[in-house]
Amino acid sequence: MPAPCFLQSLRFALDNPKDDQPIQWVLLNGRWCVQATEKFEPCQVLPGSRAISFGTFLRQLHNYGFVSCYGRGKEGMCWHNQYFRKDVPDMMRMILPRKRPKKRKRTCEPPAPTSSEPSPE
Repeated sequence: MPAPCFLQSLRFALDNPKDDQPIQWVLLNGRWCVQATEKFEPCQVLPGSRAISFGTFLRQLHNYGFVSCYGRGKEGMCWHNQYFRKDVPDMMRMILPRKRPKKRKRTCEPPAPTSSEPSPE
């Protein structure tokens, strides 16, 4: 099973850096992390991306299980996923998007009688 397009695009950008590219590989505490040096428009950095918002980039990272390298709620733009590693590129095929809970269908229930209406007897 091939890796999702977002992850392939991210890896390509990280493995083929340009001079002023705002994302890069970093090794923190023995883990390979994706670090953003500044906010950017994904469509200008990730090949094949149409997203224009940095928030969309973050949403995609979180959707694929990336977590902050600095801990929950800490400042910093650095994320890791145990299967997204610079030294073992084939492991990224193991990354799956988070499963979203299925929406429950609403059931049509008759409204409860109010005190002003006579109850049917």
